[in-house]
Amino acid sequence: MTTYWVCYNLRHILGLLGRGSNVFERRIERGIVTKADIVNRIADATGMTKTDTATVLEGFLGSVVDALIAGDHIEIRGFGTFKVVKRASRTGRNPKTGDVVRIPERPVPVFKPSRELRTAIEDGHGDRSSES
Repeated sequence: MTTYWVCYNLRHILGLLGRGSNVFERRIERGIVTKADIVNRIADATGMTKTDTATVLEGFLGSVVDALIAGDHIEIRGFGTFKVVKRASRTGRNPKTGDVVRIPERPVPVFKPSRELRTAIEDGHGDRSSES
């Protein structure tokens, strides 16, 4: 399975997530979506079994983690980019004692959404702040 195939099909599947499960919709209203919810939605949208869907999702997530560990950037067109950046060292304070503590440089994973995703969110696809 090539990376292109996985990214193309993931984009297709993510596009299908706009259609309906009630449990999924209730959790979205609360701002909570679990991996099981995503598996259910993809399985419903594609006709795949939940077991097969869970295997594909685990494989995808494992591939993302492995690529980030290797220092690769993952670009999913129309969705966004995952990469690892180095957070600079800095000084902080121990909240208990107030002592100055040096916090070392460390790698952190980051996600940068694509223009399409940002536009979709700005246009109200997922903006729940006005509904509260």
